[in-house]
Amino acid sequence: MRRTAVFMLTLLVLNGCAYTHSMEAGANRLAGGLNAGLKQSYQGLGVLVAAPVDAASLKAGDFGLLMQELLLNYLAEDGVNVVDVELRRVPYITCENGLVALSRDAAKLRDEYRAEVIIVSSFVERDDDILITSRAVDFTNNDVITGSTVSVYKTEAVRKLMHPKRARVYEY
Repeated sequence: MRRTAVFMLTLLVLNGCAYTHSMEAGANRLAGGLNAGLKQSYQGLGVLVAAPVDAASLKAGDFGLLMQELLLNYLAEDGVNVVDVELRRVPYITCENGLVALSRDAAKLRDEYRAEVIIVSSFVERDDDILITSRAVDFTNNDVITGSTVSVYKTEAVRKLMHPKRARVYEY
């Protein structure tokens, strides 16, 4: 009986940990989920990756900008045709008002970067983790193609990105 209880407790702990990831593992899992949904009729189309924004403040902050870089890299590794905006006139997709600005400027972004799909994400900070939801949106009709959700564990490094006490890692 005691062995069974220890086994069940171990399974519960391991199962709970399966949903919490490091930033790198979380971005990789988001990319995998998004890529799975893009494989059918969206394979090969140009994809923009916006910085994840805080769902309440609509600000990306250091955490969102680093997650954008990680997500962009993992999507590219998975074979998604990511349009790199760093090589263009504008260094990042800047959106001071988060998803609201993206929705207003969708046509401009689509034409300027020759992209058919945009990945938009938001995150919510909780006590021990950060929940990130991402979705791929078709620029031509604003339909959500696919989505993916992951939880990132709040390590000390993640906490510092969320609440920096020094100069920011990225400039806006």
